[in-house]
Amino acid sequence: MSGIIPIRPCGTINGYATANEAIRAAANHPRQPKAREDSAALEGRCFVGAACDHRHWLVEFTGALWLDVSAGPAGVDWAVTPQPVPLRPVAGPTSFEWPGGPVSTVDCQALSEPRRGAEFWRLQVNDGGLLLYLRSLPILNFHAVERRDTGEVLLFACDGD
Repeated sequence: MSGIIPIRPCGTINGYATANEAIRAAANHPRQPKAREDSAALEGRCFVGAACDHRHWLVEFTGALWLDVSAGPAGVDWAVTPQPVPLRPVAGPTSFEWPGGPVSTVDCQALSEPRRGAEFWRLQVNDGGLLLYLRSLPILNFHAVERRDTGEVLLFACDGD
């Protein structure tokens, strides 16, 4: 894939009137128990690095564990695994154009580099996707997006608050 990829969010992302409503909704998300279980598996580990293609991110942690994050029609999925899945990493940054024109660039290496050595804190899931928290760093957000030209589902990653 080259050039700017036209995308839109996959699925429905609910809006909430207040931050407290959004927090309550995330806490009650049906996949939150899996996020808590996988957080326990990653407890005490540190971020080693990441590789990505347009549908997967493979995040390595100390102790030979990987967080495999993927996108599909149902949204973002993930697994903690002792064996990395094979993927063909993207060479360099990829630019995505959202409806209405804003362009965002995803650069796996640029998102990974400042996180090297950071201690894992937790995973959280919400309507938008999966959130990876590392101590004292911005959240790494993973969202499923759909190409507007082909309908193909891709994985979008970015820093969050």
